[in-house]
Amino acid sequence: MTTTSLRKVDQQEHQLLKDICLEYICELMPPEKVHVGKIHELMDRYFAEEDRHPYFIFADGMLCGFVLVNSCCALRRSNLELVVNAVSSSLL
Repeated sequence: MTTTSLRKVDQQEHQLLKDICLEYICELMPPEKVHVGKIHELMDRYFAEEDRHPYFIFADGMLCGFVLVNSCCALRRSNLELVVNAVSSSLL
């Protein structure tokens, strides 16, 4: 069985999160629609604003995704655990 966990992204991992997020967005949008500067600006807000919280998702200790939480979502810890459980189920 896969063990999943959620960990808040720390400042030293800021660039890694930006890179992963950019790669993800590039999968969703045509290249000409991707504005790298704007994406980086938006990602910076997760380290500058108190109501935004970036998390990494791990499966068996390996990084497999990320979750971006802000106050308008009002996710509680129990809801974050639901996200982790959903990821775990999809990895099985």
